[in-house]
Amino acid sequence: MSTSTKASNVSKSVLNSLRHELKHSRRNVANVSSGETVSPLSLYVDQVARGLESEDSANAESRRRLKQLRELELILRSSRVHAELLQRYNPTHGMSEAERIRTSARVVGWEVPLEYVDEDGSLAKAVAGLDSADEGQVQESRRKVEELKAKHEAKGYTGPLPFPPESG
Repeated sequence: MSTSTKASNVSKSVLNSLRHELKHSRRNVANVSSGETVSPLSLYVDQVARGLESEDSANAESRRRLKQLRELELILRSSRVHAELLQRYNPTHGMSEAERIRTSARVVGWEVPLEYVDEDGSLAKAVAGLDSADEGQVQESRRKVEELKAKHEAKGYTGPLPFPPESG
């Protein structure tokens, strides 16, 4: 098989891998002439493939570029497989911090309150990850928090536990 055929096959597979990779990437550049979105990396691959097709197959430079294209294909394929595995085995991947906290709490059987009181005394709805929580849910959450506070204070707990007495 000639170098130009190898180069076109490798460049096609690299560009195919790039298309899969760029579906989830934001580093695309709009191609003004055709109106499609193209990445700088795919432009580079096209340029290298055209250069390989026009060069002599015995040239050391063309063999080096062909090897680079093959390595690029391997890197793209590996990164795609890594992303798929990460998504499969890490269910909180891609979630916001608030969603991660809520999901982790549910795993151990807890429910994160819809609201919490900030240090300055203002209420915030950030922990549960709900921007527009139902007002009924908010009222129910407030009621539960107040009940827990009352139970806590009724037992005489006023703050963190004291240090154990020193033995000596």
